[in-house]
Amino acid sequence: MVKLTLDRPYTVHARSLDRTGSELTPSQYKLVLRDSITCADSMYMIATMISAKVPSTFYQIDSKNNKFTVGFNRSTFSLFAKYTDLAVVDPIAGKTTRADYERELTITIQKGNYDIESLLAEIKKKLNAACTDAHATEPFRTFMRSNTLSSDLAKDDIADSGVADDSKPHRISAPQFHYEYNKHLNKVRLYRTDPGGRMALGKFDIQTQGVKLGMALGFNHITAQQLKLLAGADPKQTTSTENSVHFRETTDTEWYDFTIPNKDSPTVTVGGTVLNTYGHAIYSQNCVNMFANDSVYIHINNLPSNAYTTLSGTSSTVMAVIPMYSGSSSENFHTPSNPTSTNIGSMTVSELDIKVTDAMGQLIDFNGVEHEFQLLFEAFENGTRSDKPDDPNYGAMNFRNAFSNIHTNASQRHAAPITRRAPKSQPTSRPKSRPKSQSTIVSQSHSIM
Repeated sequence: MVKLTLDRPYTVHARSLDRTGSELTPSQYKLVLRDSITCADSMYMIATMISAKVPSTFYQIDSKNNKFTVGFNRSTFSLFAKYTDLAVVDPIAGKTTRADYERELTITIQKGNYDIESLLAEIKKKLNAACTDAHATEPFRTFMRSNTLSSDLAKDDIADSGVADDSKPHRISAPQFHYEYNKHLNKVRLYRTDPGGRMALGKFDIQTQGVKLGMALGFNHITAQQLKLLAGADPKQTTSTENSVHFRETTDTEWYDFTIPNKDSPTVTVGGTVLNTYGHAIYSQNCVNMFANDSVYIHINNLPSNAYTTLSGTSSTVMAVIPMYSGSSSENFHTPSNPTSTNIGSMTVSELDIKVTDAMGQLIDFNGVEHEFQLLFEAFENGTRSDKPDDPNYGAMNFRNAFSNIHTNASQRHAAPITRRAPKSQPTSRPKSRPKSQSTIVSQSHSIM
């Protein structure tokens, strides 16, 4: 057993690699100390996290944030609902009402780390492939706003579809998508390019089944408190639904800072194919945030509470909040300038119960990569407070003697001297000797009191 004294602090080098039990992970584990740590009854112990090394190997898009659902022909769409009473011409498999043609697909994208362009490319690839497969099983049908093909509404829909077929009041096409990322706005627009999606009733919605994915795309999202209250609920309840917008259904010319494209908007060429840009589109309400939740919280559950978190609303055992400064697949070395401590009292510490979470309170999956941190245990006499000396001017003196205040020019950048070479036609003259009256400047060091 290690018994601390006033002049004998003790440092524990904690490594997730030394955890006990085969079922535990670097996200949640226990460390059993070979020698327990304690102090005399007349003293109290304080534990302080003084440094940590944490890998940035967890994915932005993980198993909880790599799915989204897309819906078509929903009766809940206000624009679609206005025309649900119209008859269905040439029904498919006995589906006689327009509401019967509602479709919903769940798309899974590859887990991993992305920038916004690669994330959008992955979403487009998987979304288009899923729609193509579903279309082969049962064709997607997009209806016109009138069954009378000579009406103005039907004429507009026919023109919007880009398919000059006046025989049916609908278009059959697999939904296909393309995207636009606006660097100036830092927002995303995901839109349909197929004939049905270019019509007013080609509306769709997207619901991400993960807060981080929604934040990465700039969609609306719930707070960490709401996510906590909905723990264990259907994933669809933990995110908001984004509905598409078409120029035919609004008089607005701008949506979330994007200009809403119309028939006169320019086309884009992708892979040699010319695509119209005015199809139904979903827009980012918020700015894209690819690193929405990039801090690591280290909890030591069996030590006394030392903090208060707004997520739990109660006292917490968070010993450190470590920002991930470096990129993915790298290690972050953290030495806090204001380390967090907890007052243990005179209890005996024989093990450490550790949990590592993100800001949402969810366990972080480090993908098997280990981490470590250091805890400093110190003992003090009861009734003393080492962090608040009796001198009331201690804070002011500490600030006055700070290195940056004493050496005010230490961090300035100075230009290098310019060496001039004498012309070849003139001999190089020796520098004149310094006058005896000129004093030599000697740099002096300041002592820090």
